[in-house]
Amino acid sequence: MIKRPPNLKILEHEPKRPAVTTPPRGGLDWDNEPPNLAPEALAEWRRLAAVYATEPERFTEADRAGVTAYCSIWSDFRAAEDALNRDGVTVDGRSSADRGRQVRNPALQAKREASQQLRLWATALRLTPASRAQSAPEPAYDPDNPFA
Repeated sequence: MIKRPPNLKILEHEPKRPAVTTPPRGGLDWDNEPPNLAPEALAEWRRLAAVYATEPERFTEADRAGVTAYCSIWSDFRAAEDALNRDGVTVDGRSSADRGRQVRNPALQAKREASQQLRLWATALRLTPASRAQSAPEPAYDPDNPFA
């Protein structure tokens, strides 16, 4: 029998390895609509569902939050656009300093901010031709490929 020094620790077995899980198959469940979307955002969700119905693997459940955010920001953009169409680019001032004069409609800034966010999400989700051209789609998971 080999005598080991008491301060020497030797592993007698292999350490436990994390279980290898296969990525979920299937795409985003478009029928499972986010419950809190505004009507305009829900309409955009349904439009995207129709557009990508022929590409079920285009989005996965991991993309759900991003697609939901995109649709929600689309609703904000449309609301700001509607306010501008209804009220114009200038409105009556409401603060004491602006009473009696026209000021820039706050919806202009809201529309600008929503537009910037839409552009970011559209690029991240590869919704534009330019963003699709920049990044090739990820290859589909192949369980027979040992390198996947």
